[in-house]
Amino acid sequence: MNTQEQPTMQEESIAIFVHPDEYARNPNQVASVTTRKIVFVKRKELAMKPFELVEFPLGQCSRITYETRHAFLPMMLGAFLVLLVGFILSSDIPAGTRVPVGALAIAFMFGGGLMFSPKRHRFTFVMNSRKLKWQSKAGDYKYKMGSTQKLIAFAREKGLMVELPPI
Repeated sequence: MNTQEQPTMQEESIAIFVHPDEYARNPNQVASVTTRKIVFVKRKELAMKPFELVEFPLGQCSRITYETRHAFLPMMLGAFLVLLVGFILSSDIPAGTRVPVGALAIAFMFGGGLMFSPKRHRFTFVMNSRKLKWQSKAGDYKYKMGSTQKLIAFAREKGLMVELPPI
């Protein structure tokens, strides 16, 4: 085997979305993508190990779609916190009642941050007969930016990328 052929034969990691210690908490999602395969965490019911890693050849993938979405549930929680603080501040408070102003300010800032900032990356890998998905957690948008950019560049290079407009 020539030394020139060896680098093309090696498998390189493109993106790691789910680390091995988080497999049990991320069932039915893509865990990682390499130059040859897609590793998928499949949930197992009533088993000692709650998941199984399934590998799909990247050659079976016909297209990869990417979209950026807003996280609905954290946004609603943030709006609820802001409304709750507004209700407490606007209600009639009897004289002598202690109101923890610092706690209200913290709840207001935390709720405002939740209300306006949570975004998610979402990839869909379309195989011959199935779709494999990965979605980042609401607070991990900026932490997963490097992995998503690497996968987007790789998919464009292979001609698999389809970008959907943000919702």
